[in-house]
Amino acid sequence: MQDDATFERVRRELLKLEVFNSGGVALALAAAGYYRRLRAAGYTVRRTISLIATVCLEQAHSLLHNDRDFDPFEEILGLSVIHP
Repeated sequence: MQDDATFERVRRELLKLEVFNSGGVALALAAAGYYRRLRAAGYTVRRTISLIATVCLEQAHSLLHNDRDFDPFEEILGLSVIHP
């Protein structure tokens, strides 16, 4: 279990980051479209991954990740990725 000082330090660092709106019907429909395109190309991705990638694709954000489930979004759909 983390102590209160560690929690507070992490909280302060996270609050320095910009937060993006990631909901709504338009996003859900876009995510479904990307999901279908990847399925047609032979990839199956988790829904949460689809939503995160869709926010980045639709709002032209780069994604820093360490999860191979995002690779088809990068390779097929052009997701901008920052590789660690």
